[in-house]
Amino acid sequence: MDVLFLVNLFMDSLILILVSKFLKYTATYFRIITAATLGAIWACIAVTIPIHYIFLRNICTYILISLLMIRICAKKCDLKDMIKGVVTLYVVTFTVGGMCHMLYYYTNAGYYINTVILNDKLLVAAIVMAGILLMAISRYLDQFIAYKSKVYDVILKVGEKQVCIKGILDTGNVLQDPYYHKPVNVIEYQAFESIFNNIEDCTKVKYHMIPFRSLGCSEGCIEVIMVDVMYIYRNEKRITKKEALVGLYKQKLSSDNAYQMLLNGECFR
Repeated sequence: MDVLFLVNLFMDSLILILVSKFLKYTATYFRIITAATLGAIWACIAVTIPIHYIFLRNICTYILISLLMIRICAKKCDLKDMIKGVVTLYVVTFTVGGMCHMLYYYTNAGYYINTVILNDKLLVAAIVMAGILLMAISRYLDQFIAYKSKVYDVILKVGEKQVCIKGILDTGNVLQDPYYHKPVNVIEYQAFESIFNNIEDCTKVKYHMIPFRSLGCSEGCIEVIMVDVMYIYRNEKRITKKEALVGLYKQKLSSDNAYQMLLNGECFR
C-alpha cells in the first residue's frame, strides 16, 4: 500500500505539473502536491472497494476526484474550466502512460523498475522525495529569475476592455488588502484612466479604499479595484492572476516613463 501511494503521488504530481503548464494555471507546488496527495490517497482507498461497487468507484475516480484535483490546482475556476482541465488531465495521462508503457516493455527500464526499484521501498521513497525536492528547487530558481528581471509586459482586463502597460517587480511593495487578503499591485492612475472612467458599476470591480504607508507618504489611502484578470509576461512565459487587485496611484511612478506599475512580489509565487 505504501508503494502504491508513493508511485501515485509521484505520477500525479508529474501529470498535474504538465497540466498546469499547458493551461497556464498559477498553481503553487504546494497545491499541486496537495492535489496529487488526494489522488494517491484515493488510489489506496479504491483498491479496497469490492468489485460489485466498481461503477461507483469509477465515477469517483474518473470524475469526482479528477474534478477536485483540477479545482485544487486551478484554485478559482468555473465548471467549464474544470471540465477543460479534466480533459487535459486525461490527455496528458494517456500520453505519459503511453511513454511509460513503451519504456517499460521495450527497453531495460522495466527490468530495473521490477528488480531494483520496486523491491526497495526506501529507494522508492527516496525517488519520490528527490522529485519533490527538485520541484521545490525549480520553483525557487523560477522565483529567483523573476526577481532578477526588471520590466515586464502587463495586460489588465476589465470586461471587454484591456490596457497594456509596463510593470516592474518591486520587492518593496508588500501592500496587502485587509478586506480580501490579497496582494495589491500599484498602477499609475493615468495609465488606467481609460478603463476606470468607463466602469459603470463600481461594485462589480469591488471598488474600495485601503490605507497605506509608502509611495513617499507617511500614511494615506489608495483607491483599489479588482480586475478580471492580469497577465504578466516574462520572455515566453505568462503568469495569469485572476481577480487581481490594483491600487490607483495619482502620481508618476517612473520619471522616464519606463514603467507604469509596481508589481507585488506575491504575484510571482
